[in-house]
Amino acid sequence: MKRIETRQDVFEQVLRRFMGALEIHNEKLDAILEAATREPGPSPVAAMLGDILTSMKDQTRLLEELPGALAETIRDELAKEIEAEGVEMEPAEPWAFDQADDSDE
Repeated sequence: MKRIETRQDVFEQVLRRFMGALEIHNEKLDAILEAATREPGPSPVAAMLGDILTSMKDQTRLLEELPGALAETIRDELAKEIEAEGVEMEPAEPWAFDQADDSDE
């Protein structure tokens, strides 16, 4: 009789643990079902992507302006050097730096 009671106690402990595990699983499944039936709210992802796009457009604009800004800086520095050396130069005609005609190729 003692052996049967001991086994029954062990089975009850196992059953309590098993029931506790099932209870936890049920709570998690209830939370999943509740989350699945809720209407989604506005996503912050779209706003973040818009900010990234704006930033990339600004960077693209700056990169497109960079060659002109560099050329202007080089021109200004060259003009300062020429002025410092006292060299006088005549302004070039607008057509002076046009590409030569490649008709002899």
